[in-house]
Amino acid sequence: MKLQTFGIGKDSERKITTYKFETCGKVIMLDCGGDRLTSSDVSDVDYLFISHEHLDHWQGLIRLITHFKNDCLIYTTQTTKKIIAEIFREKLTYEKFGAQKTNEILNRFNQIQTLYFFNEQKLDNDLKVTLYPSGHTFGSSMIYLVSPDVKLLYTGDMDYVSGKDYRTYYCPDSLEVDIIIMDGTNFLGNDFKTQFINKKAGAVKHINEIKFHVRPEKAVFLAQKLSEIKCLDEHVIIYENDLNWYLRIISEQGYNAYALNKIVLANHFMAPMDIPKTIRLSSRKFSEHNVDWSFGLHISKDDTVNFAHQFKSFPKVYFGHYCLKNYDDYLTSCKPYDFKLLGEGGNEL
Repeated sequence: MKLQTFGIGKDSERKITTYKFETCGKVIMLDCGGDRLTSSDVSDVDYLFISHEHLDHWQGLIRLITHFKNDCLIYTTQTTKKIIAEIFREKLTYEKFGAQKTNEILNRFNQIQTLYFFNEQKLDNDLKVTLYPSGHTFGSSMIYLVSPDVKLLYTGDMDYVSGKDYRTYYCPDSLEVDIIIMDGTNFLGNDFKTQFINKKAGAVKHINEIKFHVRPEKAVFLAQKLSEIKCLDEHVIIYENDLNWYLRIISEQGYNAYALNKIVLANHFMAPMDIPKTIRLSSRKFSEHNVDWSFGLHISKDDTVNFAHQFKSFPKVYFGHYCLKNYDDYLTSCKPYDFKLLGEGGNEL
């Protein structure tokens, strides 16, 4: 199978975030974040799937959404669509496309369709898709495509912890998978999340003294880990950020948000994970300088191996989303497991 990939970022930190291939006569695109994507790259696409709301995976839509075919179907989860809708409208105010073009773009965006996790969707006579939670952010998904030619699992950006009950619902090991396109962000490292948390937690006596400057989806993960480390009755994350419109979406996901001990939103939804559901907000405004970017919800090396090896069909594993400048180091680390690296451009799988 031929796979075309597109990257994003400066040469020193460039990574692949967009994938395109053909199966059973249909052209599939997985995410749309490449900064060198052109109208000709998207004009023949029949189905586009957006894995999650981070810009490096969908920002090409802002420029190119009107260049997709009129009958091209774009899918994502309901939560992801809600989040990127807010970002989309904000970006359009700065791009200055003009009223007519802006309305055309918004009209195409509103046609994006949503899918539920675990529900198989028949796209064509011979093509089916199922979304699974990826653990990376609210609404983020792994995309499982089945055709007569290939059974492919695209993890998008993902986090997975082996042996944890609250992760077992993510993706059944009974799936028949030929090819996995895997999040390779942290394959050179391991246990970086636990080390990061232990260092912070070990320096204080009470959870209310711990301050993490992270995105809200990471705050949820931190709440779980801190409860394991500290064994405290109260599990609270002091989340220092201006969430504004994000609050509503957090609430819909089943989390209670607090600002200076005052309930901003409270909505008790059943969640598939039994974890603390409280995020405390301070009044401090968001700044690029007060965010700790060293902590990310990406799968680490041991869990990558466990995840890939759980499938009895022994799929071929290909890494994307790794820093391309570290190609040689990744190649060395991948050899013992027979994992492959995707390059930017054309790939033969």
